[in-house]
Amino acid sequence: MNREENVHLLRKYYAFIKLDHNDIIKELQKLKVSYIT
Repeated sequence: MNREENVHLLRKYYAFIKLDHNDIIKELQKLKVSYIT
């Protein structure tokens, strides 16, 4: 993973903070799936 991808993921992560807890969990599950596949 390069630096630009890390920055992109950080921006997504900080955007999640503004969402409610359930939305954060759903998005993290999506990320896990995308990492595995």
